[in-house]
Amino acid sequence: MKHDCVLAVDIGSSNIKAMVFSSRGDMVGSASEEVGEMYTGPARAEHSPEQLWEKFRLAVGAAVRDSGVAPGEIAAICLDSNRSGFILLDKDRLPLTNNMSWRDGRSVRQVKRFKEANRDIDTYRISGEDGLPQHTLYKILWLKEEHPDIWRQGRYICLSPKDYVLLRMLNRRITSTSIAQSSGLFDINSLRYSEAILDRAGIDADMLPELSDTDSRIGELDRGMAAKLGLAEGTPVICGLCDATASQVGTGSTRPGDFAVSIGTCGAVRTFIAAPRFEADRSTQVRVVSPFGYVASCTISDAGGVLKWFRDRFCGRERDLAREEGVDAYAVIDREAAKIPPGSDGLLLLPCFTGASYAFKDPNVFGAFVGIRNAHALPHFGRAIMEGVAMSLRVVLDKFRANGFAVSRITLGGGGARSALWTRILADVLDLPLAIPACGESSCLGAAVIAALGLGWFGGFDEAVRAMCKIRATIEPARANAEVYRRHFELFSRLYRVFEEAGYFAAHGEITAVDARIPGKET
Repeated sequence: MKHDCVLAVDIGSSNIKAMVFSSRGDMVGSASEEVGEMYTGPARAEHSPEQLWEKFRLAVGAAVRDSGVAPGEIAAICLDSNRSGFILLDKDRLPLTNNMSWRDGRSVRQVKRFKEANRDIDTYRISGEDGLPQHTLYKILWLKEEHPDIWRQGRYICLSPKDYVLLRMLNRRITSTSIAQSSGLFDINSLRYSEAILDRAGIDADMLPELSDTDSRIGELDRGMAAKLGLAEGTPVICGLCDATASQVGTGSTRPGDFAVSIGTCGAVRTFIAAPRFEADRSTQVRVVSPFGYVASCTISDAGGVLKWFRDRFCGRERDLAREEGVDAYAVIDREAAKIPPGSDGLLLLPCFTGASYAFKDPNVFGAFVGIRNAHALPHFGRAIMEGVAMSLRVVLDKFRANGFAVSRITLGGGGARSALWTRILADVLDLPLAIPACGESSCLGAAVIAALGLGWFGGFDEAVRAMCKIRATIEPARANAEVYRRHFELFSRLYRVFEEAGYFAAHGEITAVDARIPGKET
């Protein structure tokens, strides 16, 4: 095999990670660029399209240099991306808005009105999504209602940052079924845009990008673009997929009973399924990895993003120490938090910083530290964040069990896998063995697997996953810690119910709501 490396790029909410992988799944080069997610108002989260492109370009070039692989030896580039975004483009394909991130929740009223006006159609069983403000459909309705002048200038829609990057790379408006599915505009049964939903929403299908399977070769880099990215002219581009399904593939959790727990900016629990499956409690999203199958997923909107918030807002000393020691600031936070006993001396966190998710379907839900005492110091809060996220993921896993899913293996994916402390906490909170992949960046590895399949390197999906996705260790739960967390999980579960049953989430949302009236271009 002359070209035995592929370049995979994960366009995340906080970072863009580019990695070069061999056909054996070994990472031979990597680079990361932090992107700025802008919080310009209540429940608002945006990215600058131009910054996304520039950070992508920088990450790709740096990863190729880091690998030491000649550009001509990289057989293809494949992207994955966070989903449920929205960028409106004008007739010249220039952005009229920022990307409204999947974490953006400004469209609460549009969700309510659309559901009330369309009770005769079940969007969950059409799209696999249960209609939350994060979905592209409702972001579009928000812009149409709040800023019709901007909407009228629009001609094209990007459904994710990946769509925008592909447009810049290939001058082609195209997306994968994996990305389109999470927009709320897609029919998961026919693998096409839903005519019924588009009609009810008043959205012209011609505004949407064309659809492609995840492993399809959708173009090649021309000379100018190859020079900008540090790659060879003619390098094939594989369409790719959303980060959630990429992570599932990258953990190797593709057989019945295999579950992946992911700690990235958000958190999730996922498992592969052979066909779309819809739950009576509507607790799971149904994602598509066309042409390889489907993934049942339940997410929490806030996981690693909470720890990043903590680092940026409160950990100046830790960042200084990290610079002096030549390590990442998260390593210092981990080290200090590890000195605190399990249970954080009674400090609990409800980590719902950005509202609705599939675990807590309430746009008004908020984060809360509870049980604060004079003895609590900064490291307690760092550990309580990790424990609160782990407990939210336990809520999600329990939802799967309640719906009859058998759990035979759990593998950890996402950036959280780099933290030995967080890994230990998660194993103890779930009270289950936790498999740790050899590659901690499961989304990038999943995109690399898809690239390899697109290139025809393997005889099939299972063969590619088994060849490229490896486990390096298994963490067994510590019995004493698991017992502590069993008691604290009871408190955690009651904490959410206390706020909910008292009507406090709703009252807080109503009292503190501030209408978002300015479109997505401001910074």
